[in-house]
Amino acid sequence: MAIGDAVVVMMGTAAENRQPPSGVEEQLTGVMKPDTTDPIQTYTGSVTVDILAAAVKTQEDAANANQRNYVNDFNMSINYNNTVYLRKSGTTDTILINGVQTNV
Repeated sequence: MAIGDAVVVMMGTAAENRQPPSGVEEQLTGVMKPDTTDPIQTYTGSVTVDILAAAVKTQEDAANANQRNYVNDFNMSINYNNTVYLRKSGTTDTILINGVQTNV
């Protein structure tokens, strides 16, 4: 990968980390997740900090316009690397993350 390349990762139903190789930095710009049990977090190998808690839902099927109010939109720009990286610690949800590689 190179600077400016899109990063799109599907984190499945297992606990999973997104840890770029040493020297590579990525910028998280979007997360799509249901509101069940799995947060998306930053992780240092021992300490986690929630970016989006388990109860946050970022997508919803809507049959008509008035149902659109049940969904929250979140803009973000969070850089992570080989030292502080992303983690999905739960084992229930499938979560999609996307962003861009910003450094090599």
